[in-house]
Amino acid sequence: MVSSLSKSAGLTGWRLGGLIAPAPESSALILVHQYFMTCAPLILQHVATLIFERHWQPLIENNRLDELHRRNLLLTELRPFSGWQTAAPDGGLFVFSNIPQLSEIECASRYFPHPAKVITVHGNAFGNRGDRFIRLSYGISTENIRTAIRQLRAALTNPVG
Repeated sequence: MVSSLSKSAGLTGWRLGGLIAPAPESSALILVHQYFMTCAPLILQHVATLIFERHWQPLIENNRLDELHRRNLLLTELRPFSGWQTAAPDGGLFVFSNIPQLSEIECASRYFPHPAKVITVHGNAFGNRGDRFIRLSYGISTENIRTAIRQLRAALTNPVG
């Protein structure tokens, strides 16, 4: 079993997780882990301790419900974008949108982040078939999601040449 406080406890970007596995697999995985990281930052260890010392199950459930609400809001806000195809993710904090009417260059540079002022990750970062995809995060406030959608809509309506 693999788990992470990064998403479940709202510690996005901190990369703190855990693993439960049978001894033979654990030994091999510890060796792999040592090549990537020696230890979690001290402040993160203190935050994790506080989370586990308190009633962390309600915190995690509240975070899950908040993330689900923000995911659904982003998906709803993206629905009116003509031609965009966005699947609802089962987990994580990101949606992957296919924008078939835009070229790879337009997705990557012309529309985003200027003039929309919305940073996206181009789909090619996730494989060679992602040329007309962008990744959008819903790990932000609902107000920021609404603002980003308004700005994307304005940029697509009035593109810069």
